Amino acid sequence: MLPLAALLAAYFDSGREGVKKLLPLLGVMAAVALFYLWFRTPRAGYGIAGLTAPGIPGPSPLYPAALLPANAPAAGAYMMPLPWREIYTSFAANVFTMSRITLEYLGTMLAGLGLNTDYSPAVTGSLRRGLAPLAAVLAVLGGGVRLYRRRNLAGLGLLLALAALLPALNFVPLYNIKAARYLYLPLAGLAVAAAGLLKAALANKKTKNAALAAAGLWVFGLAAVTARRNPEFSSDLTLFSAAVKRAPAMPRAQANLSRALLLAGDCPGGLAHAGLAAGLDKGNPVLRLRLAFALDYCGRRPEAVREAEGTLKQFPGDAFAAQLVKALRAAGPARAGR
Repeated sequence: MLPLAALLAAYFDSGREGVKKLLPLLGVMAAVALFYLWFRTPRAGYGIAGLTAPGIPGPSPLYPAALLPANAPAAGAYMMPLPWREIYTSFAANVFTMSRITLEYLGTMLAGLGLNTDYSPAVTGSLRRGLAPLAAVLAVLGGGVRLYRRRNLAGLGLLLALAALLPALNFVPLYNIKAARYLYLPLAGLAVAAAGLLKAALANKKTKNAALAAAGLWVFGLAAVTARRNPEFSSDLTLFSAAVKRAPAMPRAQANLSRALLLAGDCPGGLAHAGLAAGLDKGNPVLRLRLAFALDYCGRRPEAVREAEGTLKQFPGDAFAAQLVKALRAAGPARAGR
């Protein structure tokens, strides 16, 4: 993404002459990018259903075994069900879903609303539901290109924001298809776009006062959103309680809140949310195993054994389920509840 951003900025500033001057730097940046991809891919560790193995895939002619860390996980088939797993096998679902997410990103960057610690985006698989978001994203891109060609700073900023979003749009499969951290770099492009619009408005006497008022209201609104959300970060318990309040149907948020409650000594609450997480995504063995662990943590080992055994029966090839069943059977009598 960085070579593309540099190219956009150089051409905007000095046209073809600027690009020519930048070619040596672009060459270095491209080489660094290729090295990063070569170095990073075997360490990605994503468990994407039907696509990748967990951890290190293994050595290759370009990546000999001597370069891999010691005790690296062996390559193999591994299925990690995800609520949005359909997008990894359907091109249309991927395009439509990521178009909607891109629009949500743009809205979030503008208003600071819709932020959460975790997301469980719904899959958009039909043309009827997916055509409007796709058309809107293409319209935003077209508007950015038009402003850019007119040497409007807002066009450069908008294209920089979209360029910075490219790595997060699942062209290369991502484990988390939506995350607030993906907006850190695009926000720089949005800031450039806002500066361009404000600069143009201030140059016009008719719009100067209105532009200053709008900018002041925008900054005040963002400050208010920040002040309102900051207390959520005081602890894991407050953070995941807020996440569940915003999106109670999000399995991972429920699981994270369960863990926070257990560590705070609230076994009834922790078990309740662990059960909700497992019920929301019944095709995910990890959530059922976390429920089994929570049951054992709270002194209810017989129920924990039954839950772990049920998970192993449903997912007979799951190594984690087999290990937990073995450990619980060997643990002996249940300990006192916490």
